[in-house]
Amino acid sequence: MVFFEEQSALDTFARDVTASAANQARANPGATVKLFWFADTGGSLASVAQARADAVRAYLLDAGIPAQRIVIIGREPRGGIDPEVEAQRVLIEIGG
Repeated sequence: MVFFEEQSALDTFARDVTASAANQARANPGATVKLFWFADTGGSLASVAQARADAVRAYLLDAGIPAQRIVIIGREPRGGIDPEVEAQRVLIEIGG
């Protein structure tokens, strides 16, 4: 999982997490890489959350993961969690 402190730029920790995901994706060439962003799809945080997922996607593309293997999915925030905190994360799932 990648957390963003500011806007949509990957910091050092986020790059490390995303690099690890890229390594896992390369080790599993048939696996789909799903990127989940979390925000109320009609809310003001949706565009920021989407931009964060796009930043992770761009990193994965630069790391050699083919675009057709990467899927970005928006989800509503989980109940009981601050929506701004939810919008700071991008979940990376590698598999089927």
